[in-house]
Amino acid sequence: MSESLQPIGHYIGGQDVFEGDVIDHHNPADYDDVVARSHDGTPAIMDQAVNAAHEAFERWADVTPSLRGKVLLNAANLLNTPAWREKFVKAMVAEIGKTAGGADGEVSKTVNILQYMGGLPTHTRGDVISGDQPNVHMYTTSEPVGVAGLVTPFNFPLAVTVWKLAAALAAGCTTVIKPSPFAPMTSALIVELFQEAINMVPALKGANIGQGVINVVHGGPDIVSALIRNQLIQAISFTGSTEAGKSILRQAMTREPMPLDPVHFLAEMGGHNAILVLADANLDMAVSAAVTGMAIGEGQRCTATKRILVDEAVADQFLESFLAQLARLNVGPGNDPASDVGPLVSSQALDSVMAAISTSQANGMELLYGGQRLADGIHAMGNFMTPTVLKGDHRNPEHLALRREIFGPVAGFGIVHGLQEGITAVNDSTHRHVAGVFTESLRAGKEFLRAVKTGMRHWNNSTLGGDVQAPFGGAGGDTSFGPQEMGRRAMEIFQRHATVGEHYGAKVLGGRTR
Repeated sequence: MSESLQPIGHYIGGQDVFEGDVIDHHNPADYDDVVARSHDGTPAIMDQAVNAAHEAFERWADVTPSLRGKVLLNAANLLNTPAWREKFVKAMVAEIGKTAGGADGEVSKTVNILQYMGGLPTHTRGDVISGDQPNVHMYTTSEPVGVAGLVTPFNFPLAVTVWKLAAALAAGCTTVIKPSPFAPMTSALIVELFQEAINMVPALKGANIGQGVINVVHGGPDIVSALIRNQLIQAISFTGSTEAGKSILRQAMTREPMPLDPVHFLAEMGGHNAILVLADANLDMAVSAAVTGMAIGEGQRCTATKRILVDEAVADQFLESFLAQLARLNVGPGNDPASDVGPLVSSQALDSVMAAISTSQANGMELLYGGQRLADGIHAMGNFMTPTVLKGDHRNPEHLALRREIFGPVAGFGIVHGLQEGITAVNDSTHRHVAGVFTESLRAGKEFLRAVKTGMRHWNNSTLGGDVQAPFGGAGGDTSFGPQEMGRRAMEIFQRHATVGEHYGAKVLGGRTR
């Protein structure tokens, strides 16, 4: 029962803080099962956390880059052990409904992130510049901005949190994490993991340098607002919905008395990602990518495939195979090894997705597969639904599944006639996250990659995911604001840069002109 569960507290200045209302967290596969309890935050608690991070900043910024990297590599090694892997898998299955296979894959992804990020601190480089004056040595340098606020989503509560956290720590920033309200167990485990990784470095443990470097405050939008308006916050990295991201951006840019520098603001938001299947495509490959892209991860991924655009010449053949493969997917609890698709994260999320399906049908889209809320047997107590495909006209603004993101295992199917119409259809979206083409033509593949307007572009591959060594993110619109994440520039939003001139001559020459 929920009364027997110790509530998860906030984590501030190296200590658990058990303040605020207590919230019950239900298993998405069985809402009678209360899997965790956590304390809700208040603006005052958030201010405590920001102050703790600020007090720790100079200590952490003075840690050598190699030791900061060592902390991240320690975390990677710990996470890759069976004990830590099992903890995180169990937590994600229980609190967000992820399948065990999906959760285990997220752990492996996070190990890769930490291993890559562990090398970044020592790879910070500047430029040596030839100046206009004699006896002047000019160069650029980078330094951490201060306290970073990290607002993270439910769908990848480990991987996304860690790729933000690792980049901030690598840059020398201290952090305040506002995790998803659906993932308190995962965020608590992240704190434990990193504190152990810090304490494995004798020089850091003995000086208590790790206290205040990572802080966590639970809560909802009011707690995010408290984080943003605190003047000590010098960088914000957000992943979540488009609506929430735009709200956070407005608050950050109008903050009084000093708005946040937009150079240090990053938002990764929604995606309405498309694949284009041309007449010469390898259909087996395209069908496999479409099935995994729309359904695996319950469609609750910013890189999920939401639009499937197929050339009329192969549309019937594609659909026959595509729908047959969808029918073979098992929908069930995440802790069942046979489950391919788990529950949605909450009953509200399920209601929203079902409403969008109904609206799409009412506006003339044809239901090709699914569209059902599952409520019998093993599905009776959870947020389950069938993967769903709706056919419509990609040019019709009322055909919802082809026009905006539905955050569940739902895709819109549309017919196109050739490459150019396909490119036009792909680009006809306010979201600019991921797009892919399936074709055996070198010319068509290259033309697609040149012409689409998304931040990530694929040829004969799924829209899902990304590699830590490559930049990740959209190209503006309703998808993103600021630089991309991951890759070799992952630390940039957490750093500021300065130009330095060192004069070593006998006298200063005349001034410069602007």
